[in-house]
Amino acid sequence: MNIGNRVVLFFKKNFYNLFFLSLFLIKIPPFYIFPFFKSSLLTTQSVASLISFALFAHLVFRQIGGEEIHKKKDKVILALFLVYFIFQSISIFPASNTISFLKQYKNLFFPGIFLFIAIYLKEKKEKIALVFVYAAVFNFFYQFTMFFFPSFFTDVAGLFVPGAHLELVEINLGRGRVFVETYDEASIPFIYYLFSRKKKKHLFLFVLLAMVAFPSLISNFRTRMLMLVFAFFSSFLFLSKRKISFKLSLISIFLVFTLVSELVVRNISGFSFVDRFAFEDKREDVETVEQRILNINRSFDIGKAFPLTGVGLGNYYEYVSTTKKHIFSLFQWISEESDTASTNPHNIFAQMISETGIFSFLFYVGLLGYFAKGDLDKLKAKNQSIDKAFVVSFWTLFIYSVFNPTTTLAYNSLFWVIRGIL
Repeated sequence: MNIGNRVVLFFKKNFYNLFFLSLFLIKIPPFYIFPFFKSSLLTTQSVASLISFALFAHLVFRQIGGEEIHKKKDKVILALFLVYFIFQSISIFPASNTISFLKQYKNLFFPGIFLFIAIYLKEKKEKIALVFVYAAVFNFFYQFTMFFFPSFFTDVAGLFVPGAHLELVEINLGRGRVFVETYDEASIPFIYYLFSRKKKKHLFLFVLLAMVAFPSLISNFRTRMLMLVFAFFSSFLFLSKRKISFKLSLISIFLVFTLVSELVVRNISGFSFVDRFAFEDKREDVETVEQRILNINRSFDIGKAFPLTGVGLGNYYEYVSTTKKHIFSLFQWISEESDTASTNPHNIFAQMISETGIFSFLFYVGLLGYFAKGDLDKLKAKNQSIDKAFVVSFWTLFIYSVFNPTTTLAYNSLFWVIRGIL
C-alpha cells in the first residue's frame, strides 16, 4: 500500500475523532503546543485549523471521486456562506491596512471549512454536543484557577498561553473580571438535553450546569450573564417536558447558586454582576455603554462614507481618531484596555456596515432572518429533537455578537458549525 492510500485510509478511520478534536481545541482557550518554543504556528487553534483543512481536503477528494458528500438540501447553507464570504472578501479593495484585513480574513476562511465538515457530520449531533460539554468542563477549571489563584495563573500561563490572549486576560484581571472567549453558555442547552431526561443523572446535570454557570457569574461580564439567563430559561421552555416540580427545583437551585456566587465574587473582587447591571461604577458600567453607542454611531457614519464595500475587514480602527483610541492613565491596564477596545465597534451590525458595506449588512440581516424562520419551525415541533438544543445554543452564542467583537476564529467557527448542524 503506497503512502497516498495510507493517508486516505487513516483519515477514513479517524475522521470523526479528528474533527471532534479540532472542535474541542477551538472551544478552549489557545495554548502553545510546545511551551518553550513559542510560535503562533504552534498553538492549539493552529493545530485545529490544520486538522480541519486536512479533513476538508479529504472530503473534497472523495467528492471528486464521485462520492456524494452533501445532500442537495444541505448545499443551501454552503451557498449562503459563499455569498457571505464573497461580501467579506471584496472589502479588501478599500482596506488601508492589509495586515489587519488578512488577520481577520483567516478567521472567516477556516470557519467555512468547519461548516463544510459539520454538514457532512450532521448525523453525529449528540457527539458534537458532547464536545461542547467536555470543553466547558475544561474551561471551568481554567477560569476557576484564574479567579481564585490569579498570581499562580499568570505565572504558569506565561509559559502556555499566547501573549496576545494573555494580555487581554491580565487587563481584565486588573478590572476585576475573568476573561475568556469560549462561549460556554452555549453548551447549557446540550447539557440539559443530554442529561435531564435520565433520572439517575440528575445530580450530574446539576454539577455540569453549575460548572458552566459559576464562571459566568464570577466573570463580571454583563454579556455572559445575559447569555447564561437566556440559555438557562430557553432550555426550560423548549427542551423539557419534565414535571413542574423538577423545573421548580432546578430554578430554585439556580437562584440560590446565583446568590452564593454573587457573595463570593463581591467578597473577592469588591463588586459583582449586580453592581454592573445597577451601573454603580461610572467608568466601567456607564461609560462603557456610552462608548458602545458612540461606536455604533461612528460605524454608521463610516458606512455612509464607504457604502459599497466598507473600509475593509479589521480596518475600523484606522478610521477612529487618535484621541478616541488612547486614554492616558496612571494605571497601565486602563490605557491598554482603551486601546484594545477601540479596535472594534463591539456590535456585529455596526462592524458589518462599517467594514464591509451596506449590501453586506443587508445580506447578513436577511441571513439571520432566514435562520430565525427555520429555527422557529424547529422550536414549534412537538418532538424533543436535539435540533432544539442547537437552536438555543446558536442564539445564545449570537447574543455575544450584539455587545462584543466577533473577529475570533472560535466565535466564527462555532457560529457556522452550529448552522451546519441545523
